[in-house]
Amino acid sequence: MKRIVCLIGPTAVGKTAAVASLSDIPVEIISADSMQMYRGMDIGTAKPPKSIQREIPHHLIDCLDPSVYYSVGNFVHDCEQCIEDITTRGHIPLLTGGTPFYIKHFLYGLPKTPPACKSIRKYIRKKVHEQGVSKYWEKLKQIDPKTADKIHPNDLYRITRAWEVYLETGRTLSSFQIPSCIRKDYKILLIGLFLERSVLKQRLKERVQKMQEQGLDKEVHNLLDKGRNLSDPGMRAIGYREFCLTPLKQEERYWTTDQIESIVTSIFRNSWHYAKKQMAFFRSFPQVLWVHAESIKEIKNIIKGFIWES
Repeated sequence: MKRIVCLIGPTAVGKTAAVASLSDIPVEIISADSMQMYRGMDIGTAKPPKSIQREIPHHLIDCLDPSVYYSVGNFVHDCEQCIEDITTRGHIPLLTGGTPFYIKHFLYGLPKTPPACKSIRKYIRKKVHEQGVSKYWEKLKQIDPKTADKIHPNDLYRITRAWEVYLETGRTLSSFQIPSCIRKDYKILLIGLFLERSVLKQRLKERVQKMQEQGLDKEVHNLLDKGRNLSDPGMRAIGYREFCLTPLKQEERYWTTDQIESIVTSIFRNSWHYAKKQMAFFRSFPQVLWVHAESIKEIKNIIKGFIWES
């Protein structure tokens, strides 16, 4: 049975530092971060340094343009393919990241929703084009608020998919539940990293400030110059949307110092809110071995023991 290590935890907890300690272990990393797969978004998504990526192979990073929609179904499929490739090389896949739904759907499997019907998809897309995507999001919110709350009002693909399922089956997308037990086709070690809340909050504050010092505003501006905007899935990430929502004056090429200060504050606030949601979500997972994030040696020993146990 294939062995897989899953290393989970909120943003800024120290997952990258833990991974960096594993260069002498035969592991390859599969990123479970929904935004690190987008090219040109290095600073705001806190991608692992190139030095770490050279020492330890990383997968599902820098593989998409920010304009491309990537579903959780795409992730599970690609993750499973990566696992096949990695194990063929005699290495151990290590899945790590902070996107809870990616990790949960990999661990439990995908809900058994019906395949897309071409005629229904064509009909829905015609209607959405005529009446506007936001209107169909509002309609979706009336019949399936659980699904609508997880979808951005401009997310054409996911809104269309929710309507496809509803029109084809008469059931809401949220009524298709994911399996209740962790999959049995892999032997999985699930490690959760934690820090004291005050320490994590301070780390997160320092990380956001460091991102701006590294040139986050210029990274966002470069993406905007290439035609990217808030309608692109990648640009809705925390750290990018806050800049996009702060318009530049026509005579200004970059945001002012006061604007940037306000934006950085918003990024930290939104990041901390997201980190708290991550912590609550990950705490709901069963069979997690929780380890203090600064116990790097212990984390490494646990992984080594799992890899080489008989």
